[in-house]
Amino acid sequence: MNDHPEHDRLDKPVCDACAFGLDEMEAHEKEGMKKCGWYAHFVIDDDEMPYGYNIHTHGLDITCKHLDLQICCPLPIEVAHDILSIIIKEIKDGDVFSAGARVSGIIRNYDVLFVEATENDRPVLRVILPDPTGCLDKDEMDPSDWAQQYNGTKP
Repeated sequence: MNDHPEHDRLDKPVCDACAFGLDEMEAHEKEGMKKCGWYAHFVIDDDEMPYGYNIHTHGLDITCKHLDLQICCPLPIEVAHDILSIIIKEIKDGDVFSAGARVSGIIRNYDVLFVEATENDRPVLRVILPDPTGCLDKDEMDPSDWAQQYNGTKP
């Protein structure tokens, strides 16, 4: 049964739970935890997140004793997954990221910034991506565009 009737419309993306069923989705999550120590959800119609995008990890708190990660920027799934994978490799190599950390080497020629956020009542580190000029400062970014990544974060 479809738990998300809004996905019955053909012009709207379909979530994995609706497309494949909860059992298959849970099996995929368990496999991700077993194989990689984490898995990701790509929610692209989340009304509570900037741009409607809520790309986030699960499992890092268990396997790496690290906050899970979140990206709230309209990126292709493969690009978002690559960014998360690069950060998680650094975590597995011993790096610990915290809110306020500005980090190079994740995206070529640009820094990213980690900020505190909440995803479904759990703390996460949101990865703030730079605007096309490389700016990460919320006050200097276009408020109608890149600065929206900061919506819902903690000061």
